[in-house]
Amino acid sequence: MLKPRDASARYQEVDLASRLNSVDAHGLVTILYEELVQSLDVLAARMRLGAKSPQEPSAIRARSILAALLTSLDPERGGNTTALFAQVYRGMMTGLNQAIATFDSERVQEVRSAALEMQHTWLRIKGAR
Repeated sequence: MLKPRDASARYQEVDLASRLNSVDAHGLVTILYEELVQSLDVLAARMRLGAKSPQEPSAIRARSILAALLTSLDPERGGNTTALFAQVYRGMMTGLNQAIATFDSERVQEVRSAALEMQHTWLRIKGAR
């Protein structure tokens, strides 16, 4: 029998899968930002509760999402914007790695703030298309 926490996680997976199946490339980036912010929230909360493992699932997830955002950039289509986004993503990854190495939830919140700012920028760019 599934525990309530397991059931909730399963529903979230199904929701995410259905959202991913129905979006274009720009919508996918929007979902990645949402998932990144959520992962950073979980990571910061876990750190405040005493989690001290660099293998914390939310840390791994946040790193993976940042890597996906970085590798999804298309310099041919994005021009200078792509270079700027790449610089910001690398800075966020550096900040995240430092936060994980020192178990610093405040540093995670700084990365979260940067992720939210990037998400808002992306939504403005997406809306202008």
